[in-house]
Amino acid sequence: MGRGLKTKIKESIDEILVIKRTLTDSKALLKADFLIHTKQKTFPTQQELAKFLALNNRTPSRWLKNYREKGLVDFLGPELRPNSKTRKINKEQIHAIKDRHTVKPFTSYKEAYQWVLSEFRLEISETSIWLIMTKKLGIKLKSSRGGRYKQKP
Repeated sequence: MGRGLKTKIKESIDEILVIKRTLTDSKALLKADFLIHTKQKTFPTQQELAKFLALNNRTPSRWLKNYREKGLVDFLGPELRPNSKTRKINKEQIHAIKDRHTVKPFTSYKEAYQWVLSEFRLEISETSIWLIMTKKLGIKLKSSRGGRYKQKP
């Protein structure tokens, strides 16, 4: 026999559903479903709820503990926290990277990183520059080496 779901969920099901609609993270959505099932008492034990949601048997008790300690907003994740993460690089600086690349293309991401450091004096990682260039701007710096085809003798 498993542990019963004794924790009281303070928020109403409607409030949780409204918050759930704003979530994009799959884990946060799963946690919201967990809270809804706990509030409705759909399952008599944590073990059955864990099995239904495809979780480890220990996960519901950990999640309930986190919910009690942190509250709903912190429990569901950083998406709901106001100003949880501010960008180190703003849109104007991103456009400056793109403009610089169109005028004089970067030969490597390292060169782009060094240019950003010298131009804007930001504390930003090389990985962040790579992500901005590849994902946001669609810039790929690798060029073909020409070794695909056999050369004629």
